[in-house]
Amino acid sequence: MTKSLQLLLLISLFICTASIKGVSQEEFGQNRVQYHDFEWSYFESEHFNTYYYIGNQDIGKFVIQIAEDNLEKIVEILDFRIETTIDIMVYTDITDANQTNIGIYRPETNIGGKTKILDNKLFVYFTGDHRELEEQVRRGIATIFINKMLFGVNFQEVLQNAVLLNLPSWFVDGLIDYIGKPWSVELDNRLAEGILNGKFKKIKKLEAKDARFMGHAFWHYLEMTYGESAVPNLLYLTRINRSLESGFLFVLGSSVNEALKEWYDFNLARYAEERDSKDILRKKYTLDSRINKKKIYYQLR
Repeated sequence: MTKSLQLLLLISLFICTASIKGVSQEEFGQNRVQYHDFEWSYFESEHFNTYYYIGNQDIGKFVIQIAEDNLEKIVEILDFRIETTIDIMVYTDITDANQTNIGIYRPETNIGGKTKILDNKLFVYFTGDHRELEEQVRRGIATIFINKMLFGVNFQEVLQNAVLLNLPSWFVDGLIDYIGKPWSVELDNRLAEGILNGKFKKIKKLEAKDARFMGHAFWHYLEMTYGESAVPNLLYLTRINRSLESGFLFVLGSSVNEALKEWYDFNLARYAEERDSKDILRKKYTLDSRINKKKIYYQLR
């Protein structure tokens, strides 16, 4: 096979796969009906330009502050930094966000259902919940960093790493959620329910939403078991070797399937023990509900 033919095949592969993993391509010849004009202004900080329009400058100011506040933590987790400025487009609500003609995108390229990514631009909207808005911003920044870290910062690097675009969704999307939303009791209870009823036993059969959550849980387990450095090490070696399997073998000393089985078995043993302990306590302290009609009950003990 000639070099020119190989290059043509690689370019074809890149074109076919470049729209996945949260990267949205600009599409020309499309328009959306806009019910009012957007007069944009922006706040500028060291790493971000946050664009807002008249009426939502307070939200714009909040967004650029939390973006800077969260940036160093994301850099610390990934052990990776990009030099280019990130643009954040801030909308007052979802109605305004849906009117934008900037980077019209397909729904499947959306990150976490809310944050839209277009190269170094991310689009967020306010739902009335500042904590939820902060999660949108963290997920968006994390997505841009992960795309650059795994696939490269220019066309040539992306072309060379095109094979990585086939990474499983639980690996990439789960990592975005791991960075975007700290582990909590609520998430732990959801995982316990899924593990105990066997939902997460066959990962390849999970729906997209469940695969994403399972990935979030796996990255949390990776940090707790192997330390924080395991996260950037796994990403780095996966990219360098252009192989998920090689990344796992180098960092964890086990294959992908072996690591996932260890994750499942660990959680199954932990949650089963908790369930059994609760059952023992429940049986021990459950009151006898039978009532003797010949007795008069007047004091509860």
